[in-house]
Amino acid sequence: MRTGSTLGIVATPDGDSAYQNATPSDLAARPWTPPAKRPTVVAALLTALLVAALLCAGLVVVGRSTPADPLPPPQREVPIAPVAPDEPAAPIQVIYEVTASGSGNVGSVSFTDQDGDIIRRGGIPLPWRTTFTADRRSPLVLHAQRKAGGDAGPVSCSITVDGKVIANTTEQGRYAAPQCSG
Repeated sequence: MRTGSTLGIVATPDGDSAYQNATPSDLAARPWTPPAKRPTVVAALLTALLVAALLCAGLVVVGRSTPADPLPPPQREVPIAPVAPDEPAAPIQVIYEVTASGSGNVGSVSFTDQDGDIIRRGGIPLPWRTTFTADRRSPLVLHAQRKAGGDAGPVSCSITVDGKVIANTTEQGRYAAPQCSG
């Protein structure tokens, strides 16, 4: 046994304190306090039940909340009509043409050819013209720009298909750049 203080408190092997050889005045100076209670099995079960109830309540609340980004409504499928085999398109006659006011005009052109490829030409004299045969599925685009010469007047481009003008654009200015498509 060990002596704990001058009051004669002795610690017993099981950890409890007892007043041994204490006088009544020593006992009056130190009031008796009950030993600390250890958690019981009932308290542990109640704590576990409370935690389980809170978790269940949290899951219910989370399950009822709406997501930040709701899913879009399902799309209705549109039936696709059967496609007939491609028939060869009848060839068409295409004329690209660029004109400019004034004299001594020099410019550049970009255009789609009969295969749909983009062709670029620079330093060409204006007016300019080219003709080719293509199928009807090719996109037709012509872009022109005056680079030098001439005046600040109009620069025009046009696309003609089988004798009918399908696009015509005019721009003003020294470096005017019209664009046609059809």
